[in-house]
Amino acid sequence: MDANIESQFQRAEELFHELQDEYGSALDKQEVTKRALNLTIETLMKLRNILDQVLHQYYEKRILPNLDNDEKKKVKVYFPIAVSEEMLQSILGRARMQEMKKDDPEVYDLIKSYQPFVDINKNRWLGLLSEYTVQGKHIQLVPQTKVVHERITVKGNSGAVVSWNPKSVRFGKGVTICDSPVDPNTQTIVPGSNAKEFKESWTTFNFEGTHINALALCKECLEKSRVLVEKFSGLINQ
Repeated sequence: MDANIESQFQRAEELFHELQDEYGSALDKQEVTKRALNLTIETLMKLRNILDQVLHQYYEKRILPNLDNDEKKKVKVYFPIAVSEEMLQSILGRARMQEMKKDDPEVYDLIKSYQPFVDINKNRWLGLLSEYTVQGKHIQLVPQTKVVHERITVKGNSGAVVSWNPKSVRFGKGVTICDSPVDPNTQTIVPGSNAKEFKESWTTFNFEGTHINALALCKECLEKSRVLVEKFSGLINQ
């Protein structure tokens, strides 16, 4: 990976850390801030741009020297994110890379292996990266929704720890946790018990209309984009 791309990843990591801090602040205020939304999209767009840049490096090394001036004007170089192999070929064709499968099979196979249509579960992050950056550029910032999760944690004298969501678990009479009885009316440890009880609430921000955790998606895209780019750079710089 060259120094320019590495510096771009460093900036993406800085944005992600800023995003983490902003989410923490937003959780304290119990609101989704504009800055949290902006940093979410900015982080994803930075990663999308990095992918485009590495494909452009390939274009400059392997394709550009063979094009005349008229062909150069028609070229559109974007890292392909496709829902079918036909769409993949079409995107590569716009960059004059329609012969990649034949001329550079290792590069083609790497790109294809990351496509959502090959493995929708493993490669879902790449499809979501494309979806949200397109919305960020051309429509609007995608609203996010606050989801608050409550948990009760009980720690016994022996060091044993038990944690549960009080909204999804109900205890009846006679239940003990860490050798301490549970009050079935309050669903908490009976006062005076040896065990210590803690209540906590934590919040995640999801993209509107989905169960997709925005911070988790940004983290996944950052980590997996770096792996993809390292593999890609290794192939084109052989």
